[in-house]
Amino acid sequence: DPSLRDEWIVLTAHYDHLGFHEAPAGEDGIWNGADDNASGTAVVLEIARRLAASGSLRRSVLVLFTSGEERGLVGSAHYSMHPLVPYGQVVLNINVDMVGRSVGAVNCIATGCDEVFDKAVAIGKETGVKVLPDPHPSWRLAYFVDSYHFARFDVPFIEFITEFHSDYHQPSDEIEKIRFQELGRILEVMFKLTKYY
Repeated sequence: DPSLRDEWIVLTAHYDHLGFHEAPAGEDGIWNGADDNASGTAVVLEIARRLAASGSLRRSVLVLFTSGEERGLVGSAHYSMHPLVPYGQVVLNINVDMVGRSVGAVNCIATGCDEVFDKAVAIGKETGVKVLPDPHPSWRLAYFVDSYHFARFDVPFIEFITEFHSDYHQPSDEIEKIRFQELGRILEVMFKLTKYY
């Protein structure tokens, strides 16, 4: 859109995890991070592929993968000091973290964008996904996700995340436990939300 092309939506996901640790013979010491956060990285890649194929975007879209999230948001902090797009031109950050183990719902942490959350809920109803508000606001998770470095520059954000599980930050976070059909429906919500804005 000629009047909106200089406004940006930034899609983010972190691609790092915890690495590995020395494990006794026969035990797994590698944190593969299939859900946290290969699921989010794969979703952002697929949304980018679809957006490029579909064309006709209203705003420009920047795809940003960060590292160091598990070590204290290091990658997004670095980006915040060296942004490719001035924060004043960014209208929304959509962050994706741990969306591979859904059982029909996805939680959203949203700051400064009630309208975006409401639109995500509406798209979820069309897509067969319950889009729910942050179930643990007292945990203040907004301070522990890469979107924090957008929020501190007054950029509204919405983060998609499913509930924590027993494999969180464990070597047992393996690809066999990813629920791909559910993941596809959540991806559809984020794709349509990005296209809408």
